This record gives sequence, C-alpha cells and structure tokens, in this order.
Amino acid sequence: MKKLLDYYLEGDNYNNNSYWNKRVGNDHLTVGRGNNTMSTISMMILPNELYEDYLSKTNELWKENAKAENIKIYEGTIAEMEKTAREDIPDENKSDIVKHFVIKGHLKNIKENKIIPEKLADIESNYLMPNREKYLSAKLVDDTGSIDVFLQMTSLKPNELNKDRNHDVVILYNNGEPIYVVRSSTLN
Repeated sequence: MKKLLDYYLEGDNYNNNSYWNKRVGNDHLTVGRGNNTMSTISMMILPNELYEDYLSKTNELWKENAKAENIKIYEGTIAEMEKTAREDIPDENKSDIVKHFVIKGHLKNIKENKIIPEKLADIESNYLMPNREKYLSAKLVDDTGSIDVFLQMTSLKPNELNKDRNHDVVILYNNGEPIYVVRSSTLN
C-alpha cells in the first residue's frame, strides 16, 4: 500500500489523472484518479476468478455507450484494420479522428515501453484511460498478419495476453501516422 500511495501522491501522477493496475497475489488491483473537481482516488480489488467477467461486462458497457454516441466499432482482421487506418488519414485540421476495431488474435513480445508518441502521452480521451507515465508495447497477431501496438497498462500477465482474445483497438493519428492502442482484451 505504501508503494501505491507514494506513486499516487507524487505530483505528476496525481495531477495527470494516472491510473495503476497491479496483480497482487490472486487479486487484481486498479486505482485511478478521476478528473473531477473533487480529485477523488478510486480503488477496486477483484479476485482473479471474477476479473475476466469484469473485463467482459465493462467492455460490453463501453460498446453500448459507443453505440449511443454513434461511434462505429469495426470487427475485422489486422489487414482490414491497417487498410481502414490508411484510407482516412486526417489532415492537420482533423487530427481528432479516432477509429475503433475489435480484432480476434493474440499479443506477443509484450514489454514495458516508456517512450510513447506525444499524441498518446498527452491524450485526453473518453476512449482510453490516461496514463502519461508508461504503456506496454506488443505485437498483435491474427491469421492475416501482425502489427505493432501500444497496450494500456493491465494486471493481466503475458501468458494470459498470449491467449486468443478480442482486442479492442483504438486508432489515433500522430502527424498523419496511425497509432494502434489496445484499450482492452477479453477472452473469446
């Protein structure tokens, strides 16, 4: 708990709406600071047996909200996602174009990555949890190919992320280049 409080009370983390995911024994611990005026910190602890169900239900809720906001979520392959990402490259005045895909596949070569594009580091989004400190990087693989992605911090272990899952990918653009960010990963 001391490590968690030290992390959160450090000025940059507390002021930047950072969140923290950690596996502690058999439990998944998620802590976040909301961006409301009360500056609250929330904490959730779930046993491993319930965590996949939590991810699935949270993801379904997000999809319902996306539908209500007329956000199209494409279900497809990596090849289709890459093609779609290249079709509508925004000009400098439309850098806020965001696309959403669900890709059935697995992640490999997962590692911590502190060097991230500025667009991702400074994101204020309804689609991604803010985390200016770090992301994971990985290769997302399906039957049509593979692509380098950033992965939001997660308490899932690499051997769990290597399983076939439905990966919700948000496509952002940085200077006309697509950035692929895995928002969440749920079991098929």
